[in-house]
Amino acid sequence: VTQFLAKDVAASSMQRAALTATGERRRFRARLIAPGRPRTVLDEPADLEITAGVLQRAVADGLFENLACFIDHAAPGAGPSLRNLLGVWSEAAWDAGAQAVTAVLTTYDTEATRPLVDILRQLTADQAAGAATPDVGVSIVFYPEFQPGTRKLARIRKVESADLVFYPAADGRILQALSALKQFVEDKQMTDQDRMAGHEKTAVAPPPADAFAGVQALSAEWLGSLRQAGTRAILDESGLPEVVKARLARQVYETPQAVRQAVRAAREELQALDREETVDLGARPRIFVTDPQDHIQAHVDWFFGVPDSPAPPPNYRRLDQLYVALTGDAEFYGVYRPERVMLAGADTSTLAGMAVSAMNKVVQAQMAHLQFWRWYELVAYPVPNDGSVQDVNLITFGGVANLPTVAEGAAYAELTVDDVRETESFVKKGGYVGITLEMIRNSSILEIQAVPKALAIAAVRTRSAAVSGIFTSNSGVGPTLDQDSKALFHADHNNVATTALGTDATAWRAARVECFGHTEVNSGKALGVFPKFLLVPDDLYDTALSITGYGEGMPTTYTPEAQARNAADPRPVVVVVPDWTDATDWAYVVDPQIYPVIQISYAQAPGGGVHPAPELYSVTDESQGLLFTNDVMPIKVRDWFAVGVNGPRGIGKRNVV
Repeated sequence: VTQFLAKDVAASSMQRAALTATGERRRFRARLIAPGRPRTVLDEPADLEITAGVLQRAVADGLFENLACFIDHAAPGAGPSLRNLLGVWSEAAWDAGAQAVTAVLTTYDTEATRPLVDILRQLTADQAAGAATPDVGVSIVFYPEFQPGTRKLARIRKVESADLVFYPAADGRILQALSALKQFVEDKQMTDQDRMAGHEKTAVAPPPADAFAGVQALSAEWLGSLRQAGTRAILDESGLPEVVKARLARQVYETPQAVRQAVRAAREELQALDREETVDLGARPRIFVTDPQDHIQAHVDWFFGVPDSPAPPPNYRRLDQLYVALTGDAEFYGVYRPERVMLAGADTSTLAGMAVSAMNKVVQAQMAHLQFWRWYELVAYPVPNDGSVQDVNLITFGGVANLPTVAEGAAYAELTVDDVRETESFVKKGGYVGITLEMIRNSSILEIQAVPKALAIAAVRTRSAAVSGIFTSNSGVGPTLDQDSKALFHADHNNVATTALGTDATAWRAARVECFGHTEVNSGKALGVFPKFLLVPDDLYDTALSITGYGEGMPTTYTPEAQARNAADPRPVVVVVPDWTDATDWAYVVDPQIYPVIQISYAQAPGGGVHPAPELYSVTDESQGLLFTNDVMPIKVRDWFAVGVNGPRGIGKRNVV
């Protein structure tokens, strides 16, 4: 068959011109798709597995019958155009011998399709003759359904088209030009019949030399364009620098393999240059894989106001369009329709999960702008817990004053380390904010972006109020301590007075001396730490800055508070407590990194050491909860923490009367 075809194409240019001129619709047999793992443009296996069983089922379901064939796939974000329609597929079947789906393409005869039809005829002829051909074939556009938790195809829900492309991913190929073969056989049969009847066939005058030149020129132009497009596609996926890709693109390659060889050579060249100019520290290379869900997540990030998120394409700048793409719920019933979902692998939790991910990013960014409300992070030390939400023990150690002298040959004396502790319980704070179906359908971006910012502000203010309450509860004397049944700020603890801050450093210096003289547990030794933070209401902020040496210009007289900072700096950091409403009360506390008086433990950060963002959750089942009864996707915020003090040392209060 291939020999007949080669002879027909090589020797019957006149017949080919006549067929094209009369508008005959040509037919080609092709392999549409084969099982296995499709290839990327870099000729590497893609993250997708197609089985023979899935393809046989699709054939049995008639998914490959009466498919459109377009010239190239549609551009991203656009549908296929009739201007690129080449023909229609029929006679689809599973070829057990070839282990592939085959079908017959019947082309349409138009001014646009004739050059492509001629290219296909020449390609099949060159294939039959064993000549070099570009990597042109068939690629199908379909909607997959994957096996849970894998990238293995469970079934094909729909096949949209089977298109003629450069570098097909799943080994789709044009195998035979059926109409040319049929015409050749008919011509040969007629010649034999005439000869047997004793008649001579009238010779047909050959067409002018340039009769087919236009078609041949168009064919050459199309082949050149296909070659350039394929070369550019391989180079774009190579990861090479732009200047290197531009250099390689200026060359002409006979086959895709030649392009890939050039890419490999360029990589080796760059690696050699890199080895000459860098020191090899033995680091392993990192491989980055782009997931389609990452692109959709970026769109969701933009809707929720994540800083620096790129704007989505115009067709995805409305939240209702993105909602339909992820849920298939075009009627906005608040249900998940898997047969309509446009994102492979999307399920009932995809939209809600992406929304929570975006909102977490916004919460993190918003918290960075709430420095005044996050004052508690300066004074409260985040301690670890055992992962449960049982009561937390806040411990203070002491008891050893000075190490005793050990005489030569004498035994070491046993030292006793004393400790006292306070017990605090975890408190769970939270609530939910609902994103309604109306907000989604109306694409109310400003309302949606306000949700995570409001949650961040509420969580930070809640923590601020909890730490602030240590200083203001019980009429300003603080909580009652377990270790001695006295208030935190008590005369017996030497950490309370009624002195106003005043307009000079006198009151502050007295508080500084007071804190330095606090004694350790049972040892009688001085704590020996200056308070680092001066806590004031906003009414006293300017006064506190002035008396502690933060004014403008160089001081004209010596004041310790105005000197350079050092490890034993007597000048504090002035911190405004937003929750304090008394305009005259103030307090002090030491550096928690040196002596952690105020301690806080978070259920979501059992390792301690950090002040984490609050937790966000969402409802992922549209058949229950508010998503079903109220058309609301609730975003739940939860903050679970325990906060308190380990004792009265290193902290003090001034309740001004």
